[in-house]
Amino acid sequence: MPASSGTRLRWMVLALGGIELLALIAFVGLMLTGSDPIGKSIGQGMAQLALLPMLACVVPALALGISNRRLGVALILLLAALPLAFVLWRLA
Repeated sequence: MPASSGTRLRWMVLALGGIELLALIAFVGLMLTGSDPIGKSIGQGMAQLALLPMLACVVPALALGISNRRLGVALILLLAALPLAFVLWRLA
C-alpha cells in the first residue's frame, strides 16, 4: 500500500472517529436536558447505552488511528459502532 493511501486512511479514521465522538457528545447533552423526572431517567439510560459502543469501538479506533496501526481494523470498528448502538437500543 502506498504511503499516501495509508495517510488518507489514517485521516479518514481520525475524521470519522471525531465526528462520531462529537455526535455522541451532542446526543448525550440532548438526553440529559430533560426537565421532568421520567424523561430525565430515560435520557440517562439512553446516554449510558450510547456510551457502550463508544467505549468498545470508537475510543479504540481513535487510539489505533492516532498510533497509525491497524487502520483497517480501526475503520471497521468505527463503522460497527452505530449498528451496535442500534442493536443495544432495540434490546433495551
